[in-house]
Amino acid sequence: MQRSFEPILALLLALLPFGLLAQTQVVKGTVKDADSGLPLPGVNIVLTGSDPFLGTTTDLDGLFRLEGVPVGRQQFAVTFIGYKPLTIPNVLVTAGK
Repeated sequence: MQRSFEPILALLLALLPFGLLAQTQVVKGTVKDADSGLPLPGVNIVLTGSDPFLGTTTDLDGLFRLEGVPVGRQQFAVTFIGYKPLTIPNVLVTAGK
C-alpha cells in the first residue's frame, strides 16, 4: 500500500526575489510522512514544465529549497520511492517585498 503526501506536504514561499530582471522566487518547505509525521529525506520536488529543468531533493530533515521559480501559478510534482506520486497544481508564487 502506498502512502500519501497530501496531508503533510507544506510549501512555503520565500520573500526574497532571486533576480531583479527576471521575476523569480525561492520556494521552500518540508516534506513529512502523513502517518508518522517524520521528515522524509531524498524526496524529489520538480517544477513541472520548466525549461531549463528546475528540481531539488529534500535533505535529512525533509527540508527543500528550489530557487529560480517564476512568479505566477505553478505546478509541482513530488515523488519518492514507496509513495504515490503527488502533483500540486495552482501554487501561487508571488513577488517578495
